[in-house]
Amino acid sequence: RRRRFSLIELLVVMAIIVLLASLVAATALYARRRAREGRTRVQLKTIEAALVQNYSENSFYPGPYNGRLKIADIEALVDAQGNKYIDLTNEVFSETVRNGTYFTDAFGNSFYYRSQQPAGQMVNAKSFDLWSYGLDGQEGDMMDENNDDITNWKRPN
Repeated sequence: RRRRFSLIELLVVMAIIVLLASLVAATALYARRRAREGRTRVQLKTIEAALVQNYSENSFYPGPYNGRLKIADIEALVDAQGNKYIDLTNEVFSETVRNGTYFTDAFGNSFYYRSQQPAGQMVNAKSFDLWSYGLDGQEGDMMDENNDDITNWKRPN
């Protein structure tokens, strides 16, 4: 006579499979979020480098400006020979360019730029502020350790 699995044994095996599947799914979601954060940081650093390079050659940051960063404003930054400081055909910006008027991060949210504003309105008073609101798309509290905003300035400890 053949031995069959009891209902309890089947339920235990199914519970283990569900537990393992949920762990894999959670890990995959976490890895995807981290990859998007990394891509957004690369985009931010690339835009920042273009702004700094423009300043070093032309002695100004575009502005006054306080709001969503337009693609056209960065495309207009060129050196003395007419070369653009940023290559929008680069795969880092492929989704950004397809999305139209404004630079968007890997989460689909806009980048924001602030320059030449009155004292007290900027974090980097002598240059510019550049940031993304990150995964949640909402402005976070700079003092909150759970703040997912991605910025070109360091948070106070």
